Order: sequence, then C-alpha cells, then structure tokens
Amino acid sequence: MKIEDLVARLESNAVAASTPVQVDVPGLGVLYVRKRTVKEFEAMASISGASSDEKNEIGVFGPSIVRLLCNEDGTRFTASEEKLLGPLLSKQPEDVFHAIVEASDGNSRKVEATESGN
Repeated sequence: MKIEDLVARLESNAVAASTPVQVDVPGLGVLYVRKRTVKEFEAMASISGASSDEKNEIGVFGPSIVRLLCNEDGTRFTASEEKLLGPLLSKQPEDVFHAIVEASDGNSRKVEATESGN
C-alpha cells in the first residue's frame, strides 16, 4: 500500500471514530460517547499512574471513562468538566461503567431518536 493511501485511510478512520454514539445508560438516560482511540488508552494509562492518594479518593475508572463522554456533536468535555464528572462517575453502579465502555467499543445499547424522545 502506498503511504498516501494509508494516510487517507487513517484520516478517514479517525473522523469516523470521533462521531458520537448515543447510549442508553441505566439510571442516567441517553448519553453520548466517542470510540476509544489510542490516545484514550494512553490517557487511561497515565491516570492509572496517578498518586496513591488521588487513586484512593476518586479511583481510576471514573476519570478514565469520563474521557469517553462527549456532547451531541462529539465535543469532549473540558478539563474542568472532566474533573467534576470523574469523581461522580466513580460512585456509579458497575452497569453504568459497562454501558459507557461498551458503547465506546462499538457494542452499544444504541437508542433510536424516537425512543429517546428527540
């Protein structure tokens, strides 16, 4: 494969990965997530390397999954919004975590616009 073809395919795939997916999260309703990218896995790894005090206070999974959430147009939340959401996500039932991660991995409980009331 020529480099130009590979670059074009990678760019196209990156655009597709940034398209938000609706997911019906138990107890929360419809949220929007983006597919996990290599950059997201790197960010999750850096969170898992946080200090012990920080991990004990808010955990690792909450701050990790907040990076998967976005608004309806696919825009990720700001750092201050992520800081607010991380500890709250850490306190959610396990099925919330699974719904968000599964949707980000493409195995979502997608909601049709008519079901969500939109």
